[in-house]
Amino acid sequence: TGTISGIQLRGLPKAYSTVYIDGVKMSDNSTPKNDYYFDDILSGQISRVEILKGNQSSVYGSGAMGGTINITTKRGQPGFQKNFFYNTGSHGTQNLGFSLGGANDDRDFYIGLERYQTDGISQMSHNEEDDAYKNHTLIANYGYKISDTIKFITNYRFVDAQLKYDSVNKDYRDDLDESHEKESTVSIGFSYKPNVKFTNSLNFSNAYISRTGDDITSSLNDLFRETNYWSYRNTLNYRGIYNFNLDNSVVFGIEKEWDEMDYEKKNGFNDSIDFKSGQEVVSQYIDFQSRLTNNLYATAGIRFDEHNQAGNEDSERFSLAYLFDGKLAKLKASYGTSFRYPSLYEQYTAYKDGNPILAAEEGTSYDIGIEFFFLEHGLKIDLTYFNHIYRDTIDGFKDGSSDVNSYTHNQAADVTSEGLEFISSWKKSDNLNFDLNYTFSHTYD
Repeated sequence: TGTISGIQLRGLPKAYSTVYIDGVKMSDNSTPKNDYYFDDILSGQISRVEILKGNQSSVYGSGAMGGTINITTKRGQPGFQKNFFYNTGSHGTQNLGFSLGGANDDRDFYIGLERYQTDGISQMSHNEEDDAYKNHTLIANYGYKISDTIKFITNYRFVDAQLKYDSVNKDYRDDLDESHEKESTVSIGFSYKPNVKFTNSLNFSNAYISRTGDDITSSLNDLFRETNYWSYRNTLNYRGIYNFNLDNSVVFGIEKEWDEMDYEKKNGFNDSIDFKSGQEVVSQYIDFQSRLTNNLYATAGIRFDEHNQAGNEDSERFSLAYLFDGKLAKLKASYGTSFRYPSLYEQYTAYKDGNPILAAEEGTSYDIGIEFFFLEHGLKIDLTYFNHIYRDTIDGFKDGSSDVNSYTHNQAADVTSEGLEFISSWKKSDNLNFDLNYTFSHTYD
């Protein structure tokens, strides 16, 4: 519990999936691939998880090559609610939570606290030292309807987690490592709806992640080395939604993102390595959604991103869906292009002669599927084939190598991931449901 974990969609690395919590992008700028790890997310304050599989770069930008995960925390419901829960389990595991929430015609609020701890188990087979984990999470949000057309919304999330863990060093086994992580996000937004057709939203968000690791410098002494990582992200974005009629609408927006990482590694004695780096990204996007006929639906979107170091990228996505008469079956297909800008850490390890040399990874993907609805039996079946191809992938750093590729670089090769998804649900009765899902993926690098 508490060790590094991530989500991979359709056989692709976790760096190819973007993660949002209450609309705030959650990738960690200080990690090698700009990944976001799920090990410090507690489920007690979450109300909804939405998974968009397949290429999503035309709306979500860099990194959304395999999909996007949207996590929504709980909000206050009409009236006033209090909730308390306590769970316990083996290895000293305890989970305690408390929340208050409420809403009326003009306001809503929610505040939730959750504390999880466990004595853990030993990862190593040569010792019986437990690896404990503790997590304290706070969720708070507030919404206020200023007028019939203007609404104010704010969200806050804070996590403080500590982990004792075992790692394997090339020279010796280490069972005394420890990490301390803090994570906070805040978003402030206004929505303006002058009429039933047009909705505007303006949001500012900040995401902060810090990680501190302690490990022994060598097997010959008990001197600890401390390594610190910090990730900062500020985002300002505007989004508009205009519904021309019941069958046609458009979503459009512009956003600016400021990213920064800070990396400090002490050698265990007196001096340390300290590195800071930042980047800016400006994006514009537009997405059309239309019901072309009574049975045919389509979307078409395009996004333009400008990175102050890695250059400009554009991404597109098109989708079609045909719903047969009687709503007994649906055909669906999509095609899109995508990209992932190099992380700040990759840029740092790619410097040669003082100049950045990395370009964005780029890809194309498509999927096609069919859904069957047996309404009288409460049965739904979904079968989808997907195919992803990505190029200019960024390869890792080879420390000490005399090879020309001894620094992080774009690789002149393709990565292909294809497969089949089978999803089914059978509602036998109001009280009995069955699900059967199966995914086969084949990935070649």
